[in-house]
Formats: sequence, structure tokens, C-alpha cells
Amino acid sequence: YPSVWPLSLLAFRATAHALAFPRERCGAGGRGGAAGSEKPEEFLHNQSQSALLGHAFRKHVKPKKQHEIRKLGQGHLTRFLSFGLGLSVTAIEADHTLVAMASKFDGQLLLALEKERQKKNCSPLVPVSESSPRHLAGWVNPKASWEAFIEQLSVSDWVDDGVPTPSGPSRKRLRGSELQGPSAEKCCSCGENSQRHPDFVLTGLHACGDLSATLLRHFVSCPYVRGITSVACCYMKITTEENPAPPGVVAAPRTSVQEALHSEFGYPMSSFVGGLPGHRLSYKAREGACHATEDYIRRLREESELLRTHCYRATLETFVRETRPDLRRAGIQTIKKAHLLPFTEYARLGLARVGLPPGLPLAPQRVEAMLKQQRRVVVYFSLALLLAPVVETLVLLDRIIYLQE
Repeated sequence: YPSVWPLSLLAFRATAHALAFPRERCGAGGRGGAAGSEKPEEFLHNQSQSALLGHAFRKHVKPKKQHEIRKLGQGHLTRFLSFGLGLSVTAIEADHTLVAMASKFDGQLLLALEKERQKKNCSPLVPVSESSPRHLAGWVNPKASWEAFIEQLSVSDWVDDGVPTPSGPSRKRLRGSELQGPSAEKCCSCGENSQRHPDFVLTGLHACGDLSATLLRHFVSCPYVRGITSVACCYMKITTEENPAPPGVVAAPRTSVQEALHSEFGYPMSSFVGGLPGHRLSYKAREGACHATEDYIRRLREESELLRTHCYRATLETFVRETRPDLRRAGIQTIKKAHLLPFTEYARLGLARVGLPPGLPLAPQRVEAMLKQQRRVVVYFSLALLLAPVVETLVLLDRIIYLQE
């Protein structure tokens, strides 16, 4: 840099780093590596295949999720816990398509395990009849009580009423297609006798919005939940008192008086944080907390063309707001390989996603002037992203304090 940074900027960066939870993995301190710079040992031999998972458990699974399965799991975790470890697992998923796909993959895995057993001429890794996961098609209502959640485990629509066969999993007719909302996987080590409510463990990875808070409340309130592992995502979809219906969240159906009594918000959960002045988090702050700083740092160092996407989005957002002020923070979502597209094509795809005419006239001179501001947009985004770990730390600390309370 041609000059020393302003003291205020240096202090801002130092304070942000000091207030955030460390992002290095346990035991990585003192090695001199930046957060996220060291590859997990399971990928040292082959960066695309985890050495800790057998071939059968790596099918349909990208390296990131292979690592997650070993550490906690998501989606494919049910198969690893069931077929790999022999645990009794019930998985709840709101998307019927994903439920059917999970059951299909179960059948494929059983075939692979059987072939492996025949090659080695040995007994199955686990008793298949005791380990097949149970897939439920349903939505965990954040306003429902733990009693309703327990009931859901036994009455939800479900796929796979037996061991998947080589010709494909058996499927019960799916009812209740009106169930919509955030989805996640809960792995419950519960038995078949739902009347006596055996103890179980809750697991949620990428638990969207209020789902993470809901799992924690069930853990606290339900006497049958013995443990919980939870990794949250989509903090911008958390409900707050000032923002009870954030964009992208399906409203919870009021199906009973009992459910209507449970109306806690996703943030803050603890009385302590709720009593702090200035504890409120804006939608933008919560949205920023979802970003991975490690990925962005790599893009900055490599001067990646992906950085162009931020300026594209900012430029398009300007025209969208001028045309439809009510579409502020419109859900354009990710456009694949946007940085490789000319802006006109990016705009056409983005406008269609928010219900605006793809041919909306865009002043070429204004567009060109805005796109020249790319470096300033990157600087702004970097400053905002510097606070992402701080905001996430506040959300996580609030949940830790809630559990302590």
C-alpha cells in the first residue's frame, strides 16, 4: 500500500478480530497458519476423497460434505450413522423430493455394501434390518411445543417402510404436500415404540433460520432429548421482534392453541442478551454473518474474477430499486458463473427471478459508469465482511447463554 492505513481502520480491524470466536480448528493454534489454510488430514492424500470414509459412503458426496459427515454430517449423515455405525435414525426433511432421493440413495448404498461383503466374503458391516434410516417428510414448526415435535416423529408422512430393495426403495404415498418451510435433518436414536418416548439425540447441520433455535428449545424442554449437535445457517432468516417475518421464510401455520402459545423469536434467545442496549441485529448484519471470510480472502489474494459478481449485483439492485422500491433485498439468488456473463445477460436472468421484465431498459452509460466502481464495491464488501464473524459470535454466544440460563 502506498500509505499507512488510518488508525481508525487499524483499530476497527483489530477490534473485530478480538471480539470474534477463533475460526481455527481445535489444536491448530501456534502453527502460524491462517484460518482455513490447512487442509484436513483426511484430504492430504487426495483432496477430493476423504481417507476416513469408505468408497460406498463417498458416492454423491462432495469433499466438503465428506468432511462434514466425519465431523457432524448433513444429508448423507443418516446413511453413515445407520449403515456405517448401526444406529437407529429418523430424518425429517421438508422437501418431498429430497426425501425420495435420500431413500433412493439408501438403496444404492445397500447394493454397494452387499457387493463389498460378497467380495470380502464376510458378514455385513451392521445388521441391515436394524440400521435402515427412517425418512420423514415434514416441517419442524418453530412455534410448536416439544410434545408436538415428539408426535411428529411418529405420525409424519414418511418414505421407506422397510429395507430398500435392489430395485429401489419402497414408497408410501406422500400426503400433506402443504408442508413447506425450512428443512434440516434430525437424527434421532429412538426405538420403534413411540408410546414410551425413548431417549434420543438431535442433530442439525445447516439448520436454517429459526430451526436452530427450535432444536435448542426442544433440547432444553423435552426430557427425552439427551444430547444435541447443531450448526446453524441462514442467520438472516432468524425471526426477531422488529423483523418477525424476514424474507424467504414461510409463516408457521397455527394449527392449535398449544402451538400458538410458543411464539419465541429466533434472536435473542437469552434474557441477558435481550436486556443489553443495542443488541438488535439488522437483516443486513445477519445476512453478512452467513458469509465465509476464508473463501473471500482467497478470492482477494488471487484477484479472482468472481469479485465482479458483487458489482454486478449492486448495479442490478440499483435499477431494481428505482423500478420497484418494494423489491429492496429482492431474492435474486445465485446466478451460476455470473462473473463470466456480460452484464446484460446477468441482468436479464436476475430481473426474471424477481418478476420484472427481462428486457427492462437499462441506460448503457449508467451501467458502464457503475461497473467501473468495482474496486470500491469490493472495498465496501470487505469492510462489511470483516464484521461477519463478530455478528455470528454474538448469535452463538446468545444461544450459549440461553442454555446456561
